[in-house]
Amino acid sequence: MKTWKDWSIGTRLAASFGVILLCLIAVSGFGLAWLGRMNTDMSASLQKRYNTVDLTHRTIENSVTNARITFQLFETTDAEEEKKLNQENDAISHEINDQVKEIEQSMTSDQERSLFDVVSENRNAYVSARQKAKALLAEKKREQAEAAFAHEVIPALNTYRASWQTFIDLQTDAMQQSMKQSHEAYAAGRRVALLLMFVTLGLAVLASVTVTRSITIPIQQAVEQAQHIAAGDLTRDIQVAGRSETGKLQQAMKDMSGKLADIIREVREGASAVASAASQVSSSS
Repeated sequence: MKTWKDWSIGTRLAASFGVILLCLIAVSGFGLAWLGRMNTDMSASLQKRYNTVDLTHRTIENSVTNARITFQLFETTDAEEEKKLNQENDAISHEINDQVKEIEQSMTSDQERSLFDVVSENRNAYVSARQKAKALLAEKKREQAEAAFAHEVIPALNTYRASWQTFIDLQTDAMQQSMKQSHEAYAAGRRVALLLMFVTLGLAVLASVTVTRSITIPIQQAVEQAQHIAAGDLTRDIQVAGRSETGKLQQAMKDMSGKLADIIREVREGASAVASAASQVSSSS
């Protein structure tokens, strides 16, 4: 089974940089996905609040318009115009009903529902007062109708509008809270991203050092062995580290050192034999 030291230098470098690249891709992907989710959630929340506030403003404007139309009924004596004003009044009331239903469907918190209940009660009181004034006017009781309009309709309308304003304030606070939460989430995400970045850099440095040492140390050992061989020291044992290029270099130097030692030994043995033969020839002479 191959170990890390047995891998070729190219394979080790490719594996190390591949791991670093994967870490960078993972960190980038996490950051982009998180930012995308945060942007989507933030946009959806703010859009929902904005739509609710916009509907509320339109409801208030329609209520004021209805009050104005009711006031115009007191000023006209033309039956056709009175009929037209009543039709316009009813159409706006129908539009208000649709808007109120849409606002009610958009609510998600108990506080919203609680305030909406107050708005509904005040709206019912206002509509009842307006219908009462219109009924008195239809019965030709103008003075009583005008009194009802001044002392019941207008105060009820003001109360109704005030309750809607409270509801709008809640939506505004909710938008500000959403923005605050988004800012806090962004700050937390930035801290996580920085942490992951530093971890990735740490892994990159560790991988670089490990790969560099696995290459340079064996080469340095091989250089030292070559220097010893050049100096004539063939007795030092050469340790072979793995089967990579550096390991093969160490093995080749080990084989070379062994062969040089064999050659030197053979030369010494040959020199000894020559010296012995020369000694014998000299003795014979």
